[in-house]
Amino acid sequence: MFKSSRQQVQGLPQSRPACARQRLGDKDGAVAATQQRYEQTVSALRVKKWSDGIYAAGVLIHDDTDPIQPFHTGQSEAARIVHRAAEWSIACAYRELTEILELELGGWPDVTVPTEADWLAKMVVAGANLAHPHYEVCLDHDNLKKRINDPPVGLD
Repeated sequence: MFKSSRQQVQGLPQSRPACARQRLGDKDGAVAATQQRYEQTVSALRVKKWSDGIYAAGVLIHDDTDPIQPFHTGQSEAARIVHRAAEWSIACAYRELTEILELELGGWPDVTVPTEADWLAKMVVAGANLAHPHYEVCLDHDNLKKRINDPPVGLD
């Protein structure tokens, strides 16, 4: 029923994922991929191609939010080593991290969506620019050895 992530969505050429382009410092590539997925999502939903639209929307959400993950805003050997493990730890600790955000840090940030035609591009770039200052901090506070038996413990 749903397309696997390995299948090409109709009309969208296969290319390196936006997150890979973002790690390589190619913000224009991440913006272009996100914009292309947005247009594809809207087009598919307009003509009631529900499974294509839902699949494209899922990829769009990934492409749009990937640049706010600090490891996707730079490239280093250290980040290459800890990236996947850190993402797994974040996934495992998501509920706890959400509680910290809501109870200790004042809640979710207010996000203003630009009203210009290039609103999506501006949001992708703004997210990457906000995330990048945390790139080295995330590397410095990662503990890969502790993460082996208990993924959330690897987060400092």
